[in-house]
Amino acid sequence: MAVGKNPDNAEYLRCLGWAISNNGDMTKGIEYLQKAKRLQPSNVDVLLDMANVYLLNLEFEKANQSAKQALEIDPGHSLVRLVFEKICEFQKHYENAKAKETGPRRKRLDR
Repeated sequence: MAVGKNPDNAEYLRCLGWAISNNGDMTKGIEYLQKAKRLQPSNVDVLLDMANVYLLNLEFEKANQSAKQALEIDPGHSLVRLVFEKICEFQKHYENAKAKETGPRRKRLDR
């Protein structure tokens, strides 16, 4: 495995974290992405992958945080802007759906 031979390669760690996350193990995937971020804190690809994985895990605050960091590094990056907008949009829809789910229940009128 490439990471075993070169455990300090942020790109390997990023790709591994993304692949593991997409295979269903969000916790392990985030661990690899966090290692990649520690090695290259201004790597926009690492931050984008983290934002996407956090979003998939419904961790909106962390997703927003990662996307904002990426925007600060590269404000003109079109994919970063798109991901940030989608996080905000998805969070709004999710919160609206949860509110409807837990809102007051109407009594059914049998006529």
